Amino acid sequence: MRTSARVAATLLTTTVVIGGTATSAFAQAATVKDRSADVISYADLNDEQGTVLGKADSVASGADIRSLKVDHGKKKVTVTLKFADLKSTTAISVGFRPNSKSRPDRVLVNTGRKSGEVYSINGKVRCAAPLKTKLGKGGYVKATIKRSCLGTPKKLKVTAFAVRYTDGGVALVDSLSKGDPRGTTYTKSLKAS
Repeated sequence: MRTSARVAATLLTTTVVIGGTATSAFAQAATVKDRSADVISYADLNDEQGTVLGKADSVASGADIRSLKVDHGKKKVTVTLKFADLKSTTAISVGFRPNSKSRPDRVLVNTGRKSGEVYSINGKVRCAAPLKTKLGKGGYVKATIKRSCLGTPKKLKVTAFAVRYTDGGVALVDSLSKGDPRGTTYTKSLKAS
């Protein structure tokens, strides 16, 4: 799951640009299920709308997110992103909104099957994050991040994106969403416990 600079930049930009809404309950852990069959295919960089794929094509895309689970502990934040059928070339991005900020200020991007990096909005690497990855049907990416790397927030909202490029340069993109596939859903505000 080696990501190129282009993929990392796309994920970072997507995470920062897209805003979402969530309820304001406080909790330690939360799981958000993603709407199925909502992967969007973008033919090229000029394709602004893309095409929402059907169920079979979404699953076959390798980028179809099924759920995001977040556990906000006192020393670390654990994030598990589950997929319908995870491919080795799928890149992920997880956006973190601390303390009720309106946009993410930290972004986790996978740099390999066992490694990821957390970036600040200005593109500076904040820390490395170990990943555990299972490819194939029911695959997942699990990341463990030190809270200090995220700025030691009291509360945190989290969202996720996945992208995979085909050999022909088509971008297959899925964002964590419950309704509109072009929208973004965040977890509830999770309090450190």
